[in-house]
Amino acid sequence: MPRSRIQIVPHLEYAELTRRYRRCRNGAERTRWLVIRLLSRPTNPMKVEQVAEITGLSADWVRKIARRYNDLGSIGLVDGHVGQPGGKARALTQEQQQQLFERLQTPPDDGGLWSGPKVGELIEQFFSIKVHRTTAWEYLRRLGFTLQQPRPLHTKSATLEQRLAFKQEFTEFVRLMRWLFPHKQVEVWTQDEARLGLQPIVRRTWAIALSKTRGASSPSVSVAIYLWFYPAHYRRKLLLHPTTS
Repeated sequence: MPRSRIQIVPHLEYAELTRRYRRCRNGAERTRWLVIRLLSRPTNPMKVEQVAEITGLSADWVRKIARRYNDLGSIGLVDGHVGQPGGKARALTQEQQQQLFERLQTPPDDGGLWSGPKVGELIEQFFSIKVHRTTAWEYLRRLGFTLQQPRPLHTKSATLEQRLAFKQEFTEFVRLMRWLFPHKQVEVWTQDEARLGLQPIVRRTWAIALSKTRGASSPSVSVAIYLWFYPAHYRRKLLLHPTTS
């Protein structure tokens, strides 16, 4: 048995419906105004099926919009999420987020790496607020942290002070050699190596976006390829070494 035509309660005049439909800038709300406008035409109002075909909505949804308009008037068509976005408020205030950001600049108390569960425990310890580890992960992202793969750094590598001292001493040494042997050509070669075999596993860690992170490693390898390069004349020499220390 076919359904009867929906009768629209005349809360607003047809001209006012047309004006509100044309002035509306919200897509979903504009479609609802169009539904009521088509169903309220003074002459030859459309059927629900015709309105559904024009608007791309289902017939049941068109009937729901019509019933809501009949019960609430224009308030039933307004998008309620604009004034009341809903959802839970953030667990941490802006001040608390700033305090959390400053604390995350230093390693955790256990000396390991930051993770979602650890940040959740930190929030509970500092602010007495219990959050899920997923929420803690979202705070890491919101504060500008990204999950990065640290560049391996050998545990026995030189410190910054040692590298600067070496550069200064080496520069003076080259000058001395050129002064002692003015008729000889003193060349400076650079050396790099590519290690083959078991490589260290470096865990990803949370760090500020675009920052450079390094992770301590002690590689265990059996073969190393050494390359010596002379930048001045693009000369190079290669050595394959079977064992390394």
